[in-house]
Amino acid sequence: MSTYIYKPIIESAKKLALLCGLCLFTNVSFAAKNCDALLKDTRFDHTKFNDYRQHVNSGNPAPPYLGRSNLLWLVEKTHLDPFLNDPSGLQKNFTSDLLYTLQMFPNDYKALNVLIEYAENYGGEFPNPNKTPSMPDVDCLFETAVKKAPNDPIVRQLFGVRKFRRGDYEAAIENFDEANRLGLRSAELDYNLGLSYFKVGQLDKAKEYAKQAYAKGYPLLGLKKKLIEAKYWP
Repeated sequence: MSTYIYKPIIESAKKLALLCGLCLFTNVSFAAKNCDALLKDTRFDHTKFNDYRQHVNSGNPAPPYLGRSNLLWLVEKTHLDPFLNDPSGLQKNFTSDLLYTLQMFPNDYKALNVLIEYAENYGGEFPNPNKTPSMPDVDCLFETAVKKAPNDPIVRQLFGVRKFRRGDYEAAIENFDEANRLGLRSAELDYNLGLSYFKVGQLDKAKEYAKQAYAKGYPLLGLKKKLIEAKYWP
């Protein structure tokens, strides 16, 4: 996935004001497994997430001050970046920070990408040593992202990656196909589809998408090697 680079330009006084403003949002309760609390949160238009991201990546979050773009920048800076900038960050327990980020912005690509890797460190779900009953499961958070932004192909692609990593290849194909239907065109998506179809034994489909991925310059040769071994290449 892409790495997002931040070049925020905010004076110290504005940082303090942002921190005070964020206090208004820190009482978001953790969702139960059905994610009802997340779905009821209507403060932001999550279908415009790409607009917020564009403003953040520009290095100059857009007005109005304390608006959605500024809040996205602050939430990620406070709750994600400290762990991502630490080489051992994903080995640490930062469940509350990750959950908070996804409760504020359920379809935050950066957070969803981190969620996939973080959960894999704990068997596919959040670490929950205290058996907290209200701890949401990971798929629930992806389902919420889909419901909040149903026409966002990146969310679908990430959900497909999550399903693939958990061995649910049929569900992975369903999500990758939906990402494609929603307009995403990339060598990575073609490769993911090809690999998923290979996993379910549909080698003709796997070959079709592999050829598309490699025609677009995809660098990894794992799928091609699998197809060669299965005598489905070229």
